[in-house]
Amino acid sequence: TNIGLILQTTFDKFGNIWIASYTSGLCMYNGKTVIRFGEKDGIKADFIYSITTCNAGNIWFGTQKGVFRITPTEQGGLSNIK
Repeated sequence: TNIGLILQTTFDKFGNIWIASYTSGLCMYNGKTVIRFGEKDGIKADFIYSITTCNAGNIWFGTQKGVFRITPTEQGGLSNIK
């Protein structure tokens, strides 16, 4: 899968790699496949400029529409979008 321009990456506590992409938005690589998260998942931004994981295990990312926080799930999904 072509992700396009990757700006930053971070890991979650389950070992997944989360990707800040300028062209594909928020992506997650679980070691087998790349999953793209978009508007249907509650991510209302196409350009993810920065991404980091905090000590609580949440993932924070900066977009053209502001800063968001998600909680990754063990199944490779996300919850608690704020």
